[in-house]
Amino acid sequence: MSIRKSGSCSSPDDPNCPENPEACDARSTLIQVQGQLERMALDLALIRDVLLGGNSPEKGMYVRFDRLEQSHKRSAKLIWLLVGIVITGLGAVIQGKFFN
Repeated sequence: MSIRKSGSCSSPDDPNCPENPEACDARSTLIQVQGQLERMALDLALIRDVLLGGNSPEKGMYVRFDRLEQSHKRSAKLIWLLVGIVITGLGAVIQGKFFN
């Protein structure tokens, strides 16, 4: 879109006319939207760096969440192992007391 720099327009309804307030409003709105999009692009880049770890992937949030999930799985297995040991021990005690 070409914008005339001169103060005169060919017609009063010319959308490129600087005296047209609607064109000025639209132009300023577009400039604001462009600024907001640029800020959003920077924010998204920062979020991506935090999630993926930037240059060192071992520091990213994905890796940290994965490590937490693996730790939770290991602790759950350990808890089930301990529950099984307790139940087996109780069964052995009951069997020794009542069936000997």
